[in-house]
Amino acid sequence: MASASGQWSRGQFIAICGARLDRFIPQDAPSQQHIDLQARILAKLHPRYPAEQSARYFTELHLLSSLVIATWPAGNLEPPDPTTMTTDRVLAERRSGEEISPAAFTSNAPPVEARACAAILLNADSIHSAPDRPTAMSPLMPPSGGRRAQLYNTWEFAFKTARQDCSPEFQRAAATILTKYQHTGQKGRRRPHPQVDFRPHHVPAFLLDEWAVRYFTGFPGVALDNLRRSVAVLLVQRAKGGSAPEAAQFLGITQSGKNTGLVTGLTRHLRSLGLLDKFHSAIDSLAEELPRTSPINYRRRREAMFDWTLPTDTWHDLLERTSMPRAKRDIANDDRKRMSCSIYVWAQVTKGEQRFAPCPPAARSDPGRHYLTRGSSTGYAALKHTLDTHAKHLSAAIDAGHSTGQIAHSLDN
Repeated sequence: MASASGQWSRGQFIAICGARLDRFIPQDAPSQQHIDLQARILAKLHPRYPAEQSARYFTELHLLSSLVIATWPAGNLEPPDPTTMTTDRVLAERRSGEEISPAAFTSNAPPVEARACAAILLNADSIHSAPDRPTAMSPLMPPSGGRRAQLYNTWEFAFKTARQDCSPEFQRAAATILTKYQHTGQKGRRRPHPQVDFRPHHVPAFLLDEWAVRYFTGFPGVALDNLRRSVAVLLVQRAKGGSAPEAAQFLGITQSGKNTGLVTGLTRHLRSLGLLDKFHSAIDSLAEELPRTSPINYRRRREAMFDWTLPTDTWHDLLERTSMPRAKRDIANDDRKRMSCSIYVWAQVTKGEQRFAPCPPAARSDPGRHYLTRGSSTGYAALKHTLDTHAKHLSAAIDAGHSTGQIAHSLDN
């Protein structure tokens, strides 16, 4: 039953607001962008529109709208106008009522106020249609702590619940937000990334040369060694969770972050240059490539090569098969050079840094140990090709599951 003033619905009287939809005062008139958005939404609700695509769009629009609300005003991609100013007021009022209604404060439900809801939907749709969605979503990063972070937690739960109903492209883009916000406690501890197709043991302790060149050029003022080491740590955190020191220990990086330039200082520097989002995007791209590159169990290699050293007979055999003047071969043929080259081979097999090679037992008391870990010795350059070949043989043997005893001797005998 309806009347001029309202109607009954489910036993309740619903009042009619009385607003006329055919007349607008200037500040109430919707913009052309809002009209176009309404047309797109109606088109996706048409019976002839593919149901699966429509459901996916509205699921993703809902998730993006929630993220825009959680991060507003950072989530506002439009220039200031009466609509966005209304949204500022409505969301500020919602947040100011946190003590009265904590549930309302942490809710990502769209506002009832039409202007605010329109502004949020327009921003969400703009992100959804962006050609580079991860970049479009990059400003939507909530605070790392406090009550405001609860808004993000609400969004994260909604995303995980609806993730399977989203497109793979949207899942990858949303994962970039999860990557940046995985802190779970003190000292930078992180949760494992929800979408990782590699294991922590697939990460080399020192980022491979080709990966460093492809993804991590264009970061001025960053020592390349520190960058490659930090990226390896961040990838392990993504797959395994935990803190940066724990990830470094997993990789066999035995010195403190202060001495190795791990993560924190790098992040601070990149943020000051406005390059942090670019850095995270490069890690995202590498994380997608890594599972497609026949992943290697680098941890197994590190374990197999722990305290390994070139056997003396193998060392002599390698020298004999190396093309270099006899005089240089005789100079190179001493035990200190054997230890130095053992460290070089270890780094080639494990793809770690020579500075973090476990010192062979015979070299522990050697006062020249620091010199040895630098891998510099007379005849070293001439031996490089021979040592590289031997390292490839050792790598293949470890990957094939050979025992530590089997790799302790020359594979050529």
